[in-house]
Amino acid sequence: HRTVATAAVVVALVGGIGGGLFLQQRGEATRQRLLAEQRVEDVRSLVNTLAFEVHDEVAGLAGSTRARQLILNRAFAQLEGVRRGLPDDPDLLMSLAGIYRRLGDVQGNPNGPSLGELTAARASYSEGLRLAERSISMRDTPA
Repeated sequence: HRTVATAAVVVALVGGIGGGLFLQQRGEATRQRLLAEQRVEDVRSLVNTLAFEVHDEVAGLAGSTRARQLILNRAFAQLEGVRRGLPDDPDLLMSLAGIYRRLGDVQGNPNGPSLGELTAARASYSEGLRLAERSISMRDTPA
């Protein structure tokens, strides 16, 4: 009976440790997702402020092209940094796709105040489209 009891205790301990590790990993994954969501929201806020609000305010000022370009470069650098560190999450990818689209508008949309940088705008639109397609494909793939 001693061997059976010892084996039962060992199995219970291993099961408890395994379950504890699983819960810890699940909690860490949730924390990482929340952190990624916050980073996307922070960048969205920064890009909205810099690339859209501030850019649009100075767009009509004479000689503002260099300042507008600097604003856009800073926003783009922040966006690229976040994009590289994101987990594969369809909602986060779709949010980033929208930011890239708006960034493309500021870079080269002929129907609004833009910098006239058609090549840069095309690259931003392409990246936004790539991210949107990836997000949609992730949603279509069963988990």
